[in-house]
Amino acid sequence: MKNSKPQLIHVTSYGKVWAIPADELKVGDVMICTGGETQRFTKLQPSKSGKTVNYEVECNNGKRYLGRTTSSRLIAIKRVNKSKRY
Repeated sequence: MKNSKPQLIHVTSYGKVWAIPADELKVGDVMICTGGETQRFTKLQPSKSGKTVNYEVECNNGKRYLGRTTSSRLIAIKRVNKSKRY
């Protein structure tokens, strides 16, 4: 799904935000969660098959969590690098 267009999605208790597939995430991207909470991606590693992405996020309280998602899942993000509109 590389280079697909960002899509607008609705995040509960927050509103509409831009989202991209998980395989297009970059370290430093900020994920917008339900209620407007944010988590910053600190590590991203695609699986050997490319079907999933393993990640580590850092929450606002400093705690870090590991996770895994499908490569095609849309993730609501706020980019630190403002070179693109999302």
